[in-house]
Amino acid sequence: MRTRTKGKGLLTGGLSVLVVGGLGLAATSIFRVALIVNLGIIAANAAPIPCAVLMGAGGVTAILGAVPLIRQQADRLSEGRRTALLAEGKETPEAIRSELERLKKLHPLLTMDLDSCLEQLDSMERRKTQLDEILRISKTEIEWSSVVDLLQSVEKVICTNLRAVIVRGIACDQSDQPNSAHYDELKKLIQAQEAKNQKLLDESKEALNHVADLISGDTSGGGSVELESWLKVLRGMVAQNASAEGEGNQQQNTSVEEEKTA
Repeated sequence: MRTRTKGKGLLTGGLSVLVVGGLGLAATSIFRVALIVNLGIIAANAAPIPCAVLMGAGGVTAILGAVPLIRQQADRLSEGRRTALLAEGKETPEAIRSELERLKKLHPLLTMDLDSCLEQLDSMERRKTQLDEILRISKTEIEWSSVVDLLQSVEKVICTNLRAVIVRGIACDQSDQPNSAHYDELKKLIQAQEAKNQKLLDESKEALNHVADLISGDTSGGGSVELESWLKVLRGMVAQNASAEGEGNQQQNTSVEEEKTA
């Protein structure tokens, strides 16, 4: 906010000085004959110089004020595009990671919390890579596409949960100096979303272990029955998160409509 106010002040002041200098320069040209008669040729020739200096100083000051304002406007437009993209559910792990890294710079006090979010993205990526490696090495003829698809659904839910953190973090950044209440609210949200994601990651790890056991022929853990049990739990958690997300969007849309009606 201070930067914006300072930029506006410099721009306004610079333009004012620029106008004054321009008017002075125009006056020295219009009334040049009168200046020569009353002050002499030397003074008449020198009169435009301070006016030109004023114009130059005013122009430089105006530019110095305009640059941060233009930069802020560009940042707001870029931020608006990112927020709209996230709000539409078009988030990807890469986009989520990039936004979390940006939030670390905006909110250095929350670096450790946001690093935990990034670690969860890494963990999910490891789960997918491990499954791919297991299936590649085993060269099994069993159809595992349902497991692969389920892990992708889990990753999407994790990204959706972290999207809420990003949107709240961007909103928190609208204030020049977020107070402790803003940070506490954001920190609580991060912890809540991390807890949801960790449950998904834990269940995914268990399902992955059962896939490995089944492929390797170790059925001491229950074999396909146990695997299907874990997959069922995962599907239920994914469906529950999707349902909660839909209800949240519906409540948000209802609030918007009520505000419009009011």
